Amino acid sequence: MTVTIRNGGTADTAVIFGVVLANGSKYLVEDMTMQVTTGSGRLVEQNKYHPRHYPSGIAGRADDWIVPLPAGTSYSLVLAAADFVVGANQERRDSFPPDALISLRLPIRGPTQAPNSDVTGLRLFRVWTGSTMLRSNEIAVSERCQ
Repeated sequence: MTVTIRNGGTADTAVIFGVVLANGSKYLVEDMTMQVTTGSGRLVEQNKYHPRHYPSGIAGRADDWIVPLPAGTSYSLVLAAADFVVGANQERRDSFPPDALISLRLPIRGPTQAPNSDVTGLRLFRVWTGSTMLRSNEIAVSERCQ
């Protein structure tokens, strides 16, 4: 699936998606979750976005991942069911129940208050603060969808 964040406003802004490791060698979305509910509205599971290529821990330099969103533009991420883990055993799914409704949530935060000394200007970026959480529409999973 593809998730797109669009700036439908008239002002240019930016969104902090997560962190950048090791001077731009890896970009990590922070704290994105997927809610999976049945067609009747019963919560089945809460999945955390953690693709296989993400490190198990972070040691060393981390900077804010700032995605600029000028008015009228968008940014998209391609996600797969296997990019999400659920439960204490960090299980991965190949697909979701055929009657499932899925929705994504991405917490939004402001710039780091004490950035690394060579990127202190990043805290001056105009960052979107309209809400503390971006939420997607609910998406119905088709029986043919894997």
